[in-house]
Amino acid sequence: MDNEGDYLGGNGADLLAKTARSAAGLIPFAGPLIGELISSIIPEQRIDRLVLYVRALEARLARIEGDKIMDTLKSSPAVSLAEDGFRAAALSASPARTVQIAELVANGIAADEVAANRQRHLLRILEELNEEEVIWLMSFSRDIEQTDPGFRERNAEVLAPARANLGADADTLDLEALQESYRAHLERLGLISAEVEVDPKTGTPVIQGNGQLKKRYRGTTHLGRMLLAQIGHQETWPTLF
Repeated sequence: MDNEGDYLGGNGADLLAKTARSAAGLIPFAGPLIGELISSIIPEQRIDRLVLYVRALEARLARIEGDKIMDTLKSSPAVSLAEDGFRAAALSASPARTVQIAELVANGIAADEVAANRQRHLLRILEELNEEEVIWLMSFSRDIEQTDPGFRERNAEVLAPARANLGADADTLDLEALQESYRAHLERLGLISAEVEVDPKTGTPVIQGNGQLKKRYRGTTHLGRMLLAQIGHQETWPTLF
């Protein structure tokens, strides 16, 4: 674990504001406003997360016309989206999640007031997912290997299915329960579609050992594809569900 004192020194809040403002200054048009947001809404958080977030946000906003950014940032939804983004980035558990947040927020700032409100909703959904659940969501994308070569190999440890057969040890049982929980959570959020498996002999739903209905997960829903697109993964297959 890194030493927070190396970042924050004696007066953590003051140094945080100074460093985060400096990072926010990298954004040629939105920097001053974002600097104010940082110092007012995210005291005492780790600086490295915010610096990475601001750099990622800058890279994406640099592609957009400056006047358009400033016009959008005059609207309350865009300011609220920026605030939500910094809060989410401050709590981000990994660089990958930080970049996903920056992508989503930049897309909202680049659009209009209505889009900014929609992006806030998508950001709230993203915040409900942990790192492994995002990987599982991406795994349901039909063309993940084309859009992200090596995805399954890089994430083999997360995606390896746990088979809790008769006599399975406790670790396997725990992992299977977690993986099923991840899939069920994605379905509840409307991000993947599923159908109940039916016994071909009896025509009745199959019940799992835990008493729950056994489901077959078919793929990402339109909402799931929307979220993936907004965090930087664009699925190219047509809408099927």
